Amino acid sequence: MAAFAFQNVVPAIDNIRLDTRVAEAEGDHTFLLDAVRSVTGAQVAVVYVFRAECAELKATAARCTAKTRVKDSSVNIGAAMSEWIESMDGPAQGGPGEQAHFEKFPEVFQYQLRSMALLPLRTADGLLGLLTLGRLEETTFDAAALRAANGAARVLTAVLERDTLRHKLSERKVVERAKGILQQQRHITEEQAYLTLRNNSRRRRITMAQLATEIIQAHTERRTLSRLQGQLTETGGVRT
Repeated sequence: MAAFAFQNVVPAIDNIRLDTRVAEAEGDHTFLLDAVRSVTGAQVAVVYVFRAECAELKATAARCTAKTRVKDSSVNIGAAMSEWIESMDGPAQGGPGEQAHFEKFPEVFQYQLRSMALLPLRTADGLLGLLTLGRLEETTFDAAALRAANGAARVLTAVLERDTLRHKLSERKVVERAKGILQQQRHITEEQAYLTLRNNSRRRRITMAQLATEIIQAHTERRTLSRLQGQLTETGGVRT
C-alpha cells in the first residue's frame, strides 16, 4: 500500500497561520529565536513549518517583544504569493507598504510590523518552512543582520529536516492503516483512499495524519461496539 502514501504533491500554500499562544510557550527554538532577534534588531521572530497535507504554513515557534494587537491570525493567500514563497532561494526583505506579499503575513496584523526579512528553510527536497523577522520601524536589515539570520536559518533547517523525517515515518504508518480501512469499508482503490484522505484533510485544515487517526479511532470504536453486541447476543442479552 505504500505507492500512494506520500506521493509528490505539487507544492502550494493556501494559508498562513499564527497563533499567539505559540509566542507565549517555551520551545526547542526559543533560545535561538531570542538570539537572532537580539542580534538583528528584530522585535518579532517566527518559525513557520510547511504542512503540504493541508497546504499551510503554520507557526511552530515565535518570540516577540512587541505588543500583540490581534490574538490569532489565519491568512489565505493566492497562487502568486504561494509561487513567490516557493521560489525563494535566499533572504528577502521589505515592508507592507512596499510589496503586497509582505502584507499577507499574520505577524504584520498582529504586531503592526513595518519591515520584515524572510528566510526560506529549504533542503534539496523542497521548502520546509520560513524564518521571519519583523521590526516596528521602516528600517532595512543590513548585511550583518542578514548573515546572523542566515546562520539561524541553517540551524533551523537542519532541525526541521530531522523532525520532518521522524514525523513522516510516524505519519506514514497511521495513514497507511487508515487507507486500508477506507479501502475495506468503501470498496475503493488505494489511490482513491489516498485522495479521500488528502482532499478531506485540506478541506478541514488538518493534517492527513490527524484525519487518519480519527478514522482509526472510529473504526476501533465500531469494532469494539460490534464485539460487545455479539457477546450480548451469544449470552442472550443482559439480565437484570
